[in-house]
Amino acid sequence: METGHMLVMNDGMMISGIILALSFIGIFTETLHGFHRVKVAMLGAAVMLVVGQSYGFYSPEGAFEAVDWNVVFLLGAMMAVVAIM
Repeated sequence: METGHMLVMNDGMMISGIILALSFIGIFTETLHGFHRVKVAMLGAAVMLVVGQSYGFYSPEGAFEAVDWNVVFLLGAMMAVVAIM
């Protein structure tokens, strides 16, 4: 087990963390602002892609390859079942 690696905080990581925090706040406060949580999540993902591309830590191809489609379809199916209940 190597212990010589150190995580260094850079601007891209800080901005990504801020976008993630704002997305969570937007999702948790859905009743206050009236935007549906799906719209907030999609906006957060779009902002993350744009910022990631401008800072160089994301590419559109890399973002598409990082999507786990099994999880996407599982969450979609679960949301559909919950909406029916």
